[in-house]
Amino acid sequence: MPKLVGIYRIVLKQGIKEEDFENSMMEKVFPAVDKKLTEGGSITRLSLLKDMRENREDKYLWIIEIETFDGDWFDHHLSDALEKLKSVGNPVSFSIFSQLEVWQK
Repeated sequence: MPKLVGIYRIVLKQGIKEEDFENSMMEKVFPAVDKKLTEGGSITRLSLLKDMRENREDKYLWIIEIETFDGDWFDHHLSDALEKLKSVGNPVSFSIFSQLEVWQK
């Protein structure tokens, strides 16, 4: 099954502290992701990345890795998690990439 990687770029909501956002992602958003194995695929990894440059407004990336044949899989399995995310941050862009190659040491 091919691996797809979905990437959300996120801007914090006005008045939300970085620490509160990060805690909310780990405690509320990640657990709300539908991780059940289905015929369409399954999630293999969730990651939250933070840009180390202080002047970026959209400094967070939420990365979702799945094994699937269906790019629409994201919409169905992330709906609850996206609702929780919107209480602390605004996803300003979303892209889906097909993983071609991986090098690992």
